[in-house]
Amino acid sequence: MDEQKEKKVALAAGGTGGHLFPALALAEEIISQPGFGRVVFLAAERPLDRHILGGADRLWGRQFKCVYLPGSAYAGQPGWRKLLSILYMAWAVLSAWFHLRGCRAVVAFGGYASVASVLAARLRGIAVYLHEQNAIPGRANRLMARFAKHIFLTFEEAAPLFGPRADRCRVVGCPVRKKILFEREAGPHARMRMLVVGGSQGTKFFLDFFLGRPEFFAWLLERVDILFLAGSQLAETPPARRLVENARHLRGSFTLLPFLDRMGPAVRSADIILSRSGASFLAELASVGKARTILVPFPLAMDGHQDANAKALQRSGHSLAELRVIDETQQAEMEETIHGFVVGGPVPPPPSFSDRHAGAANEILSELHSN
Repeated sequence: MDEQKEKKVALAAGGTGGHLFPALALAEEIISQPGFGRVVFLAAERPLDRHILGGADRLWGRQFKCVYLPGSAYAGQPGWRKLLSILYMAWAVLSAWFHLRGCRAVVAFGGYASVASVLAARLRGIAVYLHEQNAIPGRANRLMARFAKHIFLTFEEAAPLFGPRADRCRVVGCPVRKKILFEREAGPHARMRMLVVGGSQGTKFFLDFFLGRPEFFAWLLERVDILFLAGSQLAETPPARRLVENARHLRGSFTLLPFLDRMGPAVRSADIILSRSGASFLAELASVGKARTILVPFPLAMDGHQDANAKALQRSGHSLAELRVIDETQQAEMEETIHGFVVGGPVPPPPSFSDRHAGAANEILSELHSN
């Protein structure tokens, strides 16, 4: 194996932060290790991918090369659109094949970019590894599992769902970025803090929840500082602007942002967290969170994986003061639970945080070393 091939690893992910952030955590670990040091990141040609990965391009320079593959998801496209999407997939495979030159392995995290990258890796004879973040595997990983040497899992519940490839599965956790693990919160705070993580699949529900309960929202804001992360698509919508305007006339601090680069301190300092249950954020929450937490699984998530993620976290252990999983239809129960969390007062830091996900990137890297 030549020197160039030994030092390059390709990572494939795209479409959602749930795929991109764990892949970035692994990229960070690879770049810091002797014997590797170079990463080719194959992502989807989408605004979210460019927004998240642009900072990595600037941070790591020549050690990190990001390639945006053309096309869009092919599943469910009717008629001529299906033919067009197949042609785009062929173009994406060709592009990935070109950029995989000299790579010793591909680690795919799911999504459209992963399918094209794994197919290109097979054409080049490059070893393929998968990482599945969710308790129910996504379609891309299920489809590509036949080509994988190993399948790394966040939750052990996912293994049987890979069928005859279950023996290739290994539970390592979900890679978490170092700045999440090691950034410290600003210090003691006089008022309780609430973090609402909406993102692309949760913001509308949480906005509607607070807008539909103006008296409860006023009561809450008198007692709790709220940071609402709404995602780039919905942060500037009329409902978001309306909630911000409502908060201006109330006592307390309400901040609505599309994203937050420094998530570690926000998660660490929160006394209450209200969130969907995407696997990447749950790994960050389990690693550094202390809060009383309500998870509201996105009901339209593929194959119900968010509901499975939330229940798997309940079973697997965490350092959270309290964890409740509440269905979207149980809004009265959600209001009552938030009320109880506020009355319960601030949450002190736990004696120690869970290290279940902190070593995930290292475990994957040790397997790549042996390839």
